[in-house]
Amino acid sequence: MDFFDREARAQQQTRLLLWLFGLAVLAVVMLAYLVFALLAHVFERSIFFEHLSNIQLFCYSTIATLILIAEAAITKCGCSPAAVQPSRKCLAEEKLTTTRPT
Repeated sequence: MDFFDREARAQQQTRLLLWLFGLAVLAVVMLAYLVFALLAHVFERSIFFEHLSNIQLFCYSTIATLILIAEAAITKCGCSPAAVQPSRKCLAEEKLTTTRPT
């Protein structure tokens, strides 16, 4: 197996992972919407199916869920402002952990 075969396989796996991530995000959005609809049903004491057809509730729950997922992804990959501009404390700790040649 040469470099180009490995590259093609890696690209296929990347596409698959992106599709699976998209499906996972869609599933989380739908589950969050169901939870918000259930909470609205409990607090308003109305028919549950009325809340399932509430577009405003769907939009709010979708936006909130996508913001949380985006924030988690940004934090996980290290693209947050804290990672771009490390604090002095982080820099001082980094200097302490570096080894000096003997």
